[in-house]
Amino acid sequence: LHLSLRRQRQMCIRDRSGNEQKPTILTLCSKVEEQERTLFQDFLPKFINMCTGGNMFWACCSTDGILYVYSDSGKKLLPPLCLGVPCSFLEACDNYLICITSIGQMFCWDLSSKKLLFPISTIYPLLNPSLRYSDDILTRAENITMCAVTHKGVPLVTLSNGDGFMFDKDMETWLLISDGWWAYGS
Repeated sequence: LHLSLRRQRQMCIRDRSGNEQKPTILTLCSKVEEQERTLFQDFLPKFINMCTGGNMFWACCSTDGILYVYSDSGKKLLPPLCLGVPCSFLEACDNYLICITSIGQMFCWDLSSKKLLFPISTIYPLLNPSLRYSDDILTRAENITMCAVTHKGVPLVTLSNGDGFMFDKDMETWLLISDGWWAYGS
């Protein structure tokens, strides 16, 4: 995995066997004027499956649901976070990091203050499972096509049916902001 960060920095992850003998290697490099310099290197006995970067940090998660967050210089900003299940989406914007797990839990952190923005939420209502089954008909379930967080820490999700949602942290609920049927009716 490679992730280019601002200011000519690049994170490189080389998954090996994911154990103590052949660990995964995380490398943060600086590329300035055709010269590459290693700023930081870390070794993890886990497979890494996703990575992302924000203004002041970069984060990666392992296949068993452990989240690692580093500063641009390679210092660990937080101890490894154990989410319990693998991550399905991991995105960042400015100082915010959002993670959606494989069981639909949504975490959103403000890494400048090192705290969770709101209680752990779920994306379950967006997928509307009660409408998937009727007496004799099984319809195709919607998929999440995009997960993002804005520069103000607002989670956004779009579905394969064209619907777009944002999470209101004050109301602690999802708001429909773009209806996929609107394009057909107008």
